[in-house]
Amino acid sequence: MVISFKENFSQEIAIYFDNQSVVDVSENLVKDIPSFSVLGKRFLKNEGFYIEDLKEKGKKRKKQDIRNLSIFDILVPVLMPEIDFDLPQELSFPSKLFPYQVQGIKFLIQNKSALLADQMGTGKTVQSTTALRILFIKGDIKKGLIVVPSNLISVWEEHLKKWAPEVRFITVRDSREGRKILWNIKSHVYLISYDTLKNDYKYEKYMLKEFSENLDLVLLDEAHNIKNPDAKKTKAVHFISKYAKYRWALTGTPLQNNLKELLSLYKFLFPEKEIKRNISPEQAK
Repeated sequence: MVISFKENFSQEIAIYFDNQSVVDVSENLVKDIPSFSVLGKRFLKNEGFYIEDLKEKGKKRKKQDIRNLSIFDILVPVLMPEIDFDLPQELSFPSKLFPYQVQGIKFLIQNKSALLADQMGTGKTVQSTTALRILFIKGDIKKGLIVVPSNLISVWEEHLKKWAPEVRFITVRDSREGRKILWNIKSHVYLISYDTLKNDYKYEKYMLKEFSENLDLVLLDEAHNIKNPDAKKTKAVHFISKYAKYRWALTGTPLQNNLKELLSLYKFLFPEKEIKRNISPEQAK
């Protein structure tokens, strides 16, 4: 078994397994990797190594043989982020928030089921990222999932780094085999596209079920993507959000064509309430 980390000039970090499988790792997740002396070392099945070789900051570990551990056992000291936060005395922001954004942040924090339908360009991503950050710092949530269109993945990565620096996130992408590893790495936030979630719902439903059982928050960006209740990506969202305590939906166009488009969004926000397929404008209000 070969384990190696590679950092290229664009600062992208990847893990290579046996020179066959490659898994991209969020720079945010591994930014505090401790220094250790086995970088790129080849571990054979019959070869042991010592925990002392995986030195953690400020901790001394007793030398002991951990031969024949699984790949996840080997990666734990490197990839497991800290979950507990030290609450900062003053919460700082990278730039000044507008008054309406402050109101939006308060609205999200105070409502476990919330639809933020501000117009495009008003900073819904900033508001939701900041609200998420505050809930993590307060300890109200410990695990969150953000589902976005594929073309907005990089936007969310940048916003999480800038507006929620304490929060560790993983972008769930790459091959199916690579995603299996990423779903099982411990993190605060998991960022995924609607299409990737749909594919994993189709092929890895049992794994998603286990993942969802301790999920605290599900955030949908461009939430009108689930307007069709019969679409597979809509079913995937409803499936993985079954146990979530917080459900937030962001969209500037919650209603595009007809009232039926509200049904799936309403079901996501309020899964415990019975919804009729045929509703009148009065019922929609």
